[in-house]
Amino acid sequence: MAVDAKVLATKPKKMRLTWLGHTAVYAQFPKLNVLLDPMLGERASPFSFIGPKRLVPPAVAPVGFPGVDAVVFSHDHYDHLDAWTTKILIREYDPLFVVPLGMDTILKSWGASNVVALDWYETTEVGGVTMTCAPARHFSGRGLTNRNRTLWASWYFQTKDIVLYFGGDSAFGTHYAEMAARMPRPDVALLPIGAYEPRSIMAPVHMDPLEAVEAAKILDPGTVLPTHWGTFVLTTEPVDEPPRAFLAAARMAGLADRVKVWKVGESVLVR
Repeated sequence: MAVDAKVLATKPKKMRLTWLGHTAVYAQFPKLNVLLDPMLGERASPFSFIGPKRLVPPAVAPVGFPGVDAVVFSHDHYDHLDAWTTKILIREYDPLFVVPLGMDTILKSWGASNVVALDWYETTEVGGVTMTCAPARHFSGRGLTNRNRTLWASWYFQTKDIVLYFGGDSAFGTHYAEMAARMPRPDVALLPIGAYEPRSIMAPVHMDPLEAVEAAKILDPGTVLPTHWGTFVLTTEPVDEPPRAFLAAARMAGLADRVKVWKVGESVLVR
């Protein structure tokens, strides 16, 4: 689905979210344009010739945004942090990078000059948006020797009018109840729903659709937009299964009216 450049060029009164594929989202606030996990490259791999290849093109090229004031990453895996995309963003926009602890070293080695690294529940404020680094149940590492050297996280974005939760990549766990107790109720939650089979391997790091619905029940957002599906084949479930299973589970839980399955390139305006 092609993005309407004229739509992206207009400032929202509260927030506009555009899905770029996988967990990459362009979040526009009245005074701030933020890219979340902007993996816009061809392969989720350290190699150009092998590794998971995109099933759908990114909705916007790295040079195609009307502005990028800040870039926020959930963790350093190749399907979330892409060197090619990031280096173009640095060259074209020179944005502020807001990242979990340890990822600042990677970004500075690629040429980023403005990086803020946060631990869980630490915050920074940019352009009227308070960004809070929040827990996730996952892991990190870009090679065989650096596993868990950097932090993984989810994120809250709060303005005077809106609260956005960005789930990044996470297994189900007690951190959802902890966040619900400590953080404001989200108006919108971006929750990962894919890459979950076989459960014997993936359960400690990725939610399945039923668990994503349980997370939604705990966080109690006004709207849920599912991510982390349909862009790369990372696991063994059918590529189109996650949204169908998520919608079915949401109906059983009485949350169907809160869930919107969107297409890559689709924008959702939060009024």
